[in-house]
Amino acid sequence: MRYMSWEEWFGFPSDPFDPKPLQTGEQFTHLLVRTKPIVKRIEPLINQIDKESFCKGILGDRGIGKSTVLRYCVHLATKKMAIPVFVQFHPAGIAKAKHPILETLIEIIRQIVQQEIINIYEMYPKTFQKYQSTLMKIAKYVGLQWQEIEGFYRDPFEIPRPDEKLLRSTLWSTLDFAKREGIRSVIAIDNLDKLPFEVAKGFLGGMNAQPLFEHLMEMGCSIFVAIDPHIEG
Repeated sequence: MRYMSWEEWFGFPSDPFDPKPLQTGEQFTHLLVRTKPIVKRIEPLINQIDKESFCKGILGDRGIGKSTVLRYCVHLATKKMAIPVFVQFHPAGIAKAKHPILETLIEIIRQIVQQEIINIYEMYPKTFQKYQSTLMKIAKYVGLQWQEIEGFYRDPFEIPRPDEKLLRSTLWSTLDFAKREGIRSVIAIDNLDKLPFEVAKGFLGGMNAQPLFEHLMEMGCSIFVAIDPHIEG
């Protein structure tokens, strides 16, 4: 005899009361409440990514569902055949760094490059083959491993400490390959408001975020950033 879980009994694909952000297409279909801001503001933006790039903030108190909205944005991006990039990091590791603002910048760039390469490989194999030699070198530099069967994967025990200037160069090279082929990207950045206040303020308010985001938009990327507007030091 097979026992049915309560989720199955009510027809849910997963626990609707789980505090973790929704992630899968099935969860978005069955559990996401498409509020007016999502329907009137976010979905139309995604529909326009092939025409123009943008940088938007997802504002809200902690726990209100910003991470779910970010994941929904990259989920919608895949339907438009845009490269989905979801950037998240562990605030504790950033806070302990010698230069936490610089470490924040490096980690964001590294994750963008990693996911760009992985998704170009999976979504646009012909483009990957065209630039394979260079992309494989960049992948190794940003900490990606390769196996013939599995493809690219991240080794959690090998975290490279790349040079910031060279890392930027690998980012622009990777995005340039995508731009040449008419491939656009949607980048969602989460957890900035979980960093120490001075770190988040220094990254967003200094000469780090603005030039990075502006250049990303020039390269055909659209950006969503989740932040708590009431963050305090």
